[in-house]
Amino acid sequence: MRLIWLGAAWLAGVALGARLYGWWPLALCGGLAIVALAGLHPAHRRPLLGATVLLLVLALGAWRAGSIRPAPADLPAGPIEAVRGTVAEWPERGNRDDRAIVAVEEARVGGRWLGATARVRADVPLYPALGRGDRVELHGYYRPAEAIP
Repeated sequence: MRLIWLGAAWLAGVALGARLYGWWPLALCGGLAIVALAGLHPAHRRPLLGATVLLLVLALGAWRAGSIRPAPADLPAGPIEAVRGTVAEWPERGNRDDRAIVAVEEARVGGRWLGATARVRADVPLYPALGRGDRVELHGYYRPAEAIP
């Protein structure tokens, strides 16, 4: 049963940490305050220490979720003709094509290559097969993330 409470505290911390970045230090201070209370009231030490462990697991889950922040895209203004970058993760194999996440480093706008920063999902042909770390240049149709099924 204790493991269920620990798992629930972890999941609550992850859910809250992704939305409310920066609140986990308060939970950590609250845990330290409960430890001090447990030292002052030895009769209630066991339940207070259990609450401290739950609060610390909640703070750890919030810290873990809050530390992973996606970087916002920094793309040049104008219609993008093509992008260059590196395959960031192993492509996901499909029946008709592969799906690869590409870390964009340059974008071509008006015939000139300009520095850019973004992560895009690219549907690429099965052959030649891409691997993680491969340098690619992407051309084609661009859709916003909301329009991708």
